[in-house]
Amino acid sequence: MFDIKTGKAVQFNVNNIAKIPEFMYLCERNAIRVLLEGSGVGNPLLLMQNGVFLKDVAFLEKGIFSTAFRRSILPDSFSDFIASPVYRLDWGIIQEQLGHGLPVMIYVDVYYMKYKTFYQKNHAGHYVLIIGCCENKYQIFDWYEPDYFMGYISEQELELARISENPVDGTSAFSGVPIRAEYRLLNYERLKYCGEINHRDFIIKNLCKIFFSFIEENDPTRGLSFIKKFGNTPRFVENYDNSSYVNAMQSFFFLELELNIFIRYIDEIISNGLFRADLFDPLNELSINLRKNTIAIKNKCHMSYRRSKGMPVEEWMEISKSISEDLHMFPQKIYDILTFIKCQKVGEV
Repeated sequence: MFDIKTGKAVQFNVNNIAKIPEFMYLCERNAIRVLLEGSGVGNPLLLMQNGVFLKDVAFLEKGIFSTAFRRSILPDSFSDFIASPVYRLDWGIIQEQLGHGLPVMIYVDVYYMKYKTFYQKNHAGHYVLIIGCCENKYQIFDWYEPDYFMGYISEQELELARISENPVDGTSAFSGVPIRAEYRLLNYERLKYCGEINHRDFIIKNLCKIFFSFIEENDPTRGLSFIKKFGNTPRFVENYDNSSYVNAMQSFFFLELELNIFIRYIDEIISNGLFRADLFDPLNELSINLRKNTIAIKNKCHMSYRRSKGMPVEEWMEISKSISEDLHMFPQKIYDILTFIKCQKVGEV
């Protein structure tokens, strides 16, 4: 491996990598973040495709709440650091990469990972890094709450985790999709550009492009027009259906995670001194309130599910109306901030 600034060979560095709370980041983004940070990339969270930029919202059948987010705020030539997934065991290729000091990101079923809390209990897909190998054992680096781990696991055990069907498990939102022996390699050629990026200019340019078109969207099935429909009462609320409430809990769980990621991303922008913190105060307040209501309605769905009884419509309407209003204001607030920033001279914000 090499240092992206000096071009000199370096070792993947696992020291001093930050521990990020589980619900502030998903395991996939966390694995990419660790991969970049351990490879000597400064501010990896800022460079990744991790911004929560709401695109459209829809209530589908059976209680599934679909939220589509735009993540990329930097051009692909700068932000696409991870090569496309490969779906083969390819132990030989992985060993070759490790022999060059290059870590590999793999997807596993936690049911077969002996250090995980859910080992031999529950199924769920999870991303980890392989950073070394020795005599058919692979050194795993999993820097994700609550099971922070660095140690060796046999090829045989890892293979079970990599080829698992990952059957549906009522305890995890990440079960039900086969693992398919997925692995990914870090694209080191892209990392050469990291030090050349003018983060502030790119962020402004791309955020403006996304949000200005979003605000001006007139399609009633997308954008702000469609978000307003969230406040309506879906059929599954009044007519209890077990599977619909499971879907709703999962949907709100993912919305909560997306909001956590967004709050973290704003903190990253501010901590890197790209913009004045006070500009984002209204947005922080709005996102925290939206997250609070999302958790509230998720918990009410869970309570209804446990009781096998539909949620009172008035409770749904009270919270969902607030969420609908906040979702509607969310991109508008960002639009206002960006409009202000664009009007200022460089360095004043």
